[in-house]
Amino acid sequence: MKKFFVTLILIILKINAFSQVTIHFIDSEKVHPDSFYFKIYAPINTQGTLFANPYYLDTIKAYDITNNRSKTTVEYQIKDTSIGFFADLFGKETILIPNDQVNIQIHRRGVRDDSIKINNKFYAYWAYDYIYQGKNKYLYTILDTLTYYTGYVYKYFIKFEPDKYSLNDYYDSVSKIYSSRLKIIHQYTSKYNIPKSIAELVNAECYAAYIINLLIPLQGNDILPEKYARTLKNIDFNYRYLFKTPLYADAYLDYVEKYLVKYLQQTTNPENTFQATYLAIKNAFPNSNTGAILLSRYIMNNEKKHFACFDSLCNNFKFNYPTASQIHILDSLVERHREKNKITKNDAFSALLLSATMQFFNIQKCLNKKPIIINCWASWCSPCIKEIPILEAKMKEYNDNIDIIYISFDNNKSDWLKKQNELGINQQQSYLLINNFKSAMANYFDITAIPRLILVDADGNIVNEHLPSPNNDAFKNNIDALLKKSKLY
Repeated sequence: MKKFFVTLILIILKINAFSQVTIHFIDSEKVHPDSFYFKIYAPINTQGTLFANPYYLDTIKAYDITNNRSKTTVEYQIKDTSIGFFADLFGKETILIPNDQVNIQIHRRGVRDDSIKINNKFYAYWAYDYIYQGKNKYLYTILDTLTYYTGYVYKYFIKFEPDKYSLNDYYDSVSKIYSSRLKIIHQYTSKYNIPKSIAELVNAECYAAYIINLLIPLQGNDILPEKYARTLKNIDFNYRYLFKTPLYADAYLDYVEKYLVKYLQQTTNPENTFQATYLAIKNAFPNSNTGAILLSRYIMNNEKKHFACFDSLCNNFKFNYPTASQIHILDSLVERHREKNKITKNDAFSALLLSATMQFFNIQKCLNKKPIIINCWASWCSPCIKEIPILEAKMKEYNDNIDIIYISFDNNKSDWLKKQNELGINQQQSYLLINNFKSAMANYFDITAIPRLILVDADGNIVNEHLPSPNNDAFKNNIDALLKKSKLY
């Protein structure tokens, strides 16, 4: 095969001022009356105010229509060579280079279903395909090449199925994918004469994905194979390209919480885990901008969990990072947290429900000295409807050891009853939530979207207010752990 070489611009990974990368979005399939382009999510180190604006700042410089082709020219303000991802559905990753420009031809992928796969193997998490044009086009397509052969780096995580294979097998599987990616990066960058700095940047993103995959099976009490334990112990976040890629922050937060705290410290209480993880991050990055961004992100991720220590940790953050740009955001979270805390669990469980027989109930009356799953759904919610048969099948595995109630967020009573009957939901387990999203229950659990599963123990204590989907291994793990603790399994 003919070997192509690309004349690359000088890439500087450390610069003091912001520069621009210019992207020309060309849509030959549809003429837009106005501009058409995608925002680009920035990695965590790039924007000091990442929570307020997770995107690179952009400016539309030109828009024109020629020969039925729309062309939008956009400048993105960037500081370092890094990896960002387009805000196209769940995002398509790309390399971003200061002072460079590239043309992107946009092509729609068509109907989004499992039949449209990359290389007939991997699901695409975006609605468009891009064809890059320009002197550095091979550099911009390196992540697409990885996706074609190994799955999307940013989203392709490996499920752990303990009934099918062991931890040793799982470790070998994810390690093989990681090794394949490193090999492809080496071959690709050698073939197209791409600088070592870019190869290492892409390696860093693959390493972060590898870490996240390794952490997926951890439950806190696992006996890991020696090579598995050794790899986790030796994970090093003092990497040259630390946090210059989208996955690195997620990998770090996962590693601290799941491995350093839950696994090594055997911390099982969620609030204790929250506090211990906060302290570990603060100690690792004292008085630094990276620490401020990581901690504020971690606090934000846990804001909905009603932890009693939430306000005090936010105050601790303000004391330790007095000049952090995230303080005003945390102040608003504290205020919202205090408002939510005025609504109690008793208020939530006393929210008015209407039964299928037109009797008024509340959740408290539904508790029957057994653990219970509360399924929040609605007749108009497609993901809810798809999930219900899977949930029903899972419930049969537990016999009568756990109950389930279906709480509809429908506005219309007839729509609820009609869909309930179509789905074969037991009328004795089905209720309509009065005032749906404005109810005390919705406010207490911060339910702004459905489906939503809430796990409650036999004494009415909330075990998990964000129970994973029944398709997820974590669903079974949560239920099994509760039943074992309740001595019902």
